[in-house]
Amino acid sequence: MKTLSFYLLVTAMALMKTVSAQPPPISHMVLFCKTGSPKKIFYDDCFNVENVVNVGYVVPATCQYFTDMTCKKPTSDPPVTHARRAIAPPKNSKGYVKCFQPRK
Repeated sequence: MKTLSFYLLVTAMALMKTVSAQPPPISHMVLFCKTGSPKKIFYDDCFNVENVVNVGYVVPATCQYFTDMTCKKPTSDPPVTHARRAIAPPKNSKGYVKCFQPRK
C-alpha cells in the first residue's frame, strides 16, 4: 500500500511540474548573420549589424540606429517600423540597432 501511495505522489508531482512549466519566450526578431547561424533577439536588445545579412521580424518592431554599443546615442536617421513576418537587410551596414514594440 505504501508503494502505491508513493507512486501516486511521484506521479502527481511530475504532472504538476509539467502543467506549471512555462513555455520558452518567443523571440521578437531573428538575425541571419554572415556566419550562417541565426540568432534570436528580443525587444530592447542592442545588437551590432556589421555581420548581419537579414533581419526576420517575428512581430512588428520599430528600430532605431545608434552610434555606440550601449545604444544610448541615436543616429540622425528616423526610426524604421517593420511589419510582422517581414525579412529585410539592415539599412546601414555599420552601427548598432535597438528595436522596440511599436506604439499603437
